[in-house]
Parts: sequence; C-alpha cells; structure tokens
Amino acid sequence: MTEAAGWRTDTYTVALDTRPTGDVRITVASSDQKAATVSSATLIFTTTNWDTMQTVTVTGGGDGLPSGNRTMRISHRSFSGDINYTSLPIAAVPVTVVDNDGAGVSIIASNGSIAVSEAAGAGCTDTYTLVLNTRPTGNVRVAVLSSDEGAATVSPATLTFLTANWDTVQTVTVAVVDDNVDQGNRSVTIIHTAASAGDANYRRISIPSVTATVADNDTAAVTITESGGVSVTEAAGADHTDTYTVVLDTMPSASVVITIESGYTAAVIVSPASLRFTTTNWNTAQTVTVTGVDNKVDQSNRSVTTITHTATSDDNNYNEISIATITATVVDDAPPAPATMPTVTITGGPSPITEGAAAVFTVSRSGPVAAPLTVLLRVRETTTGGQDFVASGEEGAKRMTIPSGTATAPYTVPTVDDNTDEPDGMVTVTLNSSSA
Repeated sequence: MTEAAGWRTDTYTVALDTRPTGDVRITVASSDQKAATVSSATLIFTTTNWDTMQTVTVTGGGDGLPSGNRTMRISHRSFSGDINYTSLPIAAVPVTVVDNDGAGVSIIASNGSIAVSEAAGAGCTDTYTLVLNTRPTGNVRVAVLSSDEGAATVSPATLTFLTANWDTVQTVTVAVVDDNVDQGNRSVTIIHTAASAGDANYRRISIPSVTATVADNDTAAVTITESGGVSVTEAAGADHTDTYTVVLDTMPSASVVITIESGYTAAVIVSPASLRFTTTNWNTAQTVTVTGVDNKVDQSNRSVTTITHTATSDDNNYNEISIATITATVVDDAPPAPATMPTVTITGGPSPITEGAAAVFTVSRSGPVAAPLTVLLRVRETTTGGQDFVASGEEGAKRMTIPSGTATAPYTVPTVDDNTDEPDGMVTVTLNSSSA
C-alpha cells in the first residue's frame, strides 16, 4: 500500500480452520501505528461463524515526512475457553508502506507569472508564495536573492519554516527599482537556497528559481528648454544675449558630449561650444548662451539663424540621438540705406502763347508714386526792353506738389495783357531743389 490516496488501503481475511468449543477472540495489532492502522482491533469467532471469513483493512498513514518506504507487520493473538485456541500461534501479516512524501518546496505565482513595471502605480510590485511539501524534522530557512538588485529587490530575504507551520504559505514581494536608465524590458532571476540544521532532507535541497519580468519606463532623450524663443540684438545691451538650457532625460551608461553649432557665426555665436553630461550630472540642466554679432550690415532689421546639437557617446542610446534645433532671431542695428531720390523733369507746354494766357509746364517724377512729392521751382521771365509779362508775384522761388498716385502734375504761370506794343519775351521754369 502507499501513503497516497487511491492506494492507501489493503485487506486480508481471517477464519478458523475448525469449530471451537467456545468463542475465540483474536486481537489484531499494527507494529507501527504511524505507518499503518487496522480496521478491527478484535475479531470474534463463535461455534456458528467459525468458518466465515472476516476481513481486516489495513490503512497507510500519511505522516508528511520523507521517511522512505517501510515494512511493518500486523500481529495476531488468540483468546478462548477452548484450550485448543488459547494462545494459538497465528502468523503475522507483513505490510509494505510506500512513502509518498519527498522533501521539496512548492512555489505559486499569484498571476501565474511575476511582472513589475518601473512606472508608478500598482504594477511596481508583485508577489508569489512558498510552502514546504513535507513536515521537516527541524527548522528550514529559505534564502531569497535577486540576480539584479539594481532592477528588482525581494522581501523578505529569508523565510523560516518550523515543524509547526511548514504547510503555511509564506509570501515573497518583488519590488521594481526605478533606475532612470533606458535599458528596455528585461528579466531578473530570483534564486532560492534552503538550509536546515535539523533535517538532512531539506539541507541544500534544490528549489526552482522564479523569473520576474521588469518593464522599463525610461527612454533616452535630450530636452531643450527656451523661454519665449531665442532673440538677440546686434547692439550691446540687455538684449545682446539670450539663453536656453539642455538636459538628458535618462541616466547614460557613459558620458554624453553635445556639440553646439551656430548655422551662421557672422550673426550668432554660442557658448559653450559643447556640453558634457555624466552619470552624476545627467539630470542637471546646463545653460547655453546665444550672442548677437554686430556685422555692420543692413539685414532688414531681422535675420534667423539655426543652432544645431550633435551628441556623441559610448552609450548607444545617446550616440547620435536626434536633438531639436534652436531658431535664433537677430535684431539688426545697422542704419537703413538712404532712400533713392526721384528724378524730376520739367517739360514746357504749347508755345508761343498770347499775353494774358497762362504758360503751362508739366512736372514729372521717377520712382514710387505712393507718397506725394514736393518740388521747389524757380520762375523767370526774359525780355529785351524791360517789359513785364508775368503776373505780379508769380516770379522767383515757388513750390508745387505732385499728388500721391501720379507721376506728373501741371504747373501754370499766368501772364498779363498790358495793351502795349512791345517785343516778345520768354517765361522759364527750372528746378530749384526737390524734397520727398
């Protein structure tokens, strides 16, 4: 028989060979009550049932101990008023008990597997349980160790099972370590080692390990922070410089050097030319200063320069990583180029004219016509006998305006009919000066 359910019992039968003259009592006893028990401690045979088989059931005892297979026996003694059956020798029945107890440790994961995440929340921890398979003969200590304590830790570090609580499950908590390093998802092995001074079966027994999956929440990146855009002036002063900051998002496995370059050094320079981030200062923002360059060139008040960043590192996550550019606006301080003066011409009208009529001239300008143009003129008359053809007050320096939206305007000089026969004369209009 075996200690395990299903094959735990066996039977045999007992009967007398001859009719007794009185009742015969046969006691049945197991030589090892822990290993096997019998269903009836006493069998009674009478003068009427002496030849009827009576059954004895033997039941294996599960002791929870890895004691190995055992052989024991069922003994019998007879008592009777029949002298022939008094203390009659009766053969013992040998019984082999097959042990089903093996020292071991059972592990049960709450969700069938162990998984933790570096992200904050319920997924930061997970648990599993351990329990002994059999009752030990002494205390059993199980040491619990993470193969990578930088990724996940375990608690407690030791479980102790006593002979009284060996079948009570004990819980191990696996906690993730948020390390700020971009390592991707990875696996951690949790190792168990048993030790027992009082039970050789549990001393350094092999215990399965547990694999915990650690989900990483870190992604290598470079963050650039600017306040309201980067804008500088060419002229010295408070706005001659501007700044922005650079910082890594995760801890690198090696130093990261970021080289900073201005796309047009004649307009903008940067300082420093490079930044170095290490495993200790990776999360400390470093400042870049942008300075405008006074190039003495009129650039229509504003120009734009792109500042680029290039990363080099033995950490493959950061080597040549994509980094945002900065657009720097430069306010020009060079004086604007002088405006181009228009060309003004004067064309005479119909000639000759009769005294009393007006002499008409056309004043023309070149270039833009969006604004009105004031033109300074000088009016003269030329005669041979001192006669006076031009109306009073119409000679000398004069001013006229070409209206906006047109390139020409007429200018008239009135003449006087004096009813005197005199030689012909000439009226002349010339530019005195012009001003927009």
